[in-house]
Amino acid sequence: MYVIEKNIPVADGRGGRPKLYPLRDMKVGDSFAVDVGKRSSVASVASALKPKRFSTRIVEEKGKQVCRVWRVK
Repeated sequence: MYVIEKNIPVADGRGGRPKLYPLRDMKVGDSFAVDVGKRSSVASVASALKPKRFSTRIVEEKGKQVCRVWRVK
């Protein structure tokens, strides 16, 4: 059975596990890279993005492939 409680403020949503990617801190034109060697990381990045605000490309940097994420809006 659950107890109904009143006057409990809504949590601000910043609790829980730490965010993996700095998406909220990014300004338009900012970017970061994720190592493509870990395919699960690329899938994780893609699932975290809002497609209308971010764009991704697999590019080669310093001799290795990375998934670069840009804030576009």
